[in-house]
Amino acid sequence: MWISTNVAIQGSSHIKSCTPCQDYVDSVITEKGGAIVLSDGAGSAKYSNVGSEISCSALFDYISERFDELYNGNAHEIKLNIIHRIRTRLGIAAKNRSTKKDDFASTLLFVAIENDKFVCGHLGDGVIGYITLDNSVEVLSKPENGEFANTTFFTVSKNYQRHLRLIKGSTKEVKAFFLMSDGAAECLYQRKSNQFANAINMFSNWIDLYDITEVKKAIKENLERLFPLQTTDDCSFNIIQRKENLSKNSQGKNIQ
Repeated sequence: MWISTNVAIQGSSHIKSCTPCQDYVDSVITEKGGAIVLSDGAGSAKYSNVGSEISCSALFDYISERFDELYNGNAHEIKLNIIHRIRTRLGIAAKNRSTKKDDFASTLLFVAIENDKFVCGHLGDGVIGYITLDNSVEVLSKPENGEFANTTFFTVSKNYQRHLRLIKGSTKEVKAFFLMSDGAAECLYQRKSNQFANAINMFSNWIDLYDITEVKKAIKENLERLFPLQTTDDCSFNIIQRKENLSKNSQGKNIQ
């Protein structure tokens, strides 16, 4: 069994401009596994906060209903199906607001797990990582930017098929998977060395030791207190971890 928690916080620049948080995170746990999703709305898109939520919701419907297809199917067709579902809902939202789909642009990151298999998908920046059973923290999918460092690829991009990456494999040696937006990556990921900050292990250890509601609260407090010192962007983090690693004697304790 797996357990999950996630956090998305509004960046200081958006607080000052009264702009909603454009990151969106969600997760689901099932008897066979679970899934985590994260979407970061484009700063230049008028309704990107809505777009990120729509993208996650549409993706959830697909990966929760059709894992076998996601894992065994043709990669080209899977990419078409994922983006078609998202764009269909974005089209409805755009029509309701008398605007265009580009106003809902967002990135897309996900990991879906069923039994001993996983599939991850990544479009745009942000980072996907995993933790091995011996607590080594590794990169599964790096951020991808466009011609300039502050540009990337979105669910509404014309060339999404070249940039939507799909990775699948076994969960047998994996303790946890995690996603982060580019804002969180500024604080948790070193692009040059391709390494994560020690905080990732700390978050994972909390999940081993404490009640998951306390872990969510502690991660949120860390993001709100420390991350604005390094970035003005929205920050989001989503993690799914094996439940059997939890200490039964420690559940319910508060994080000190």
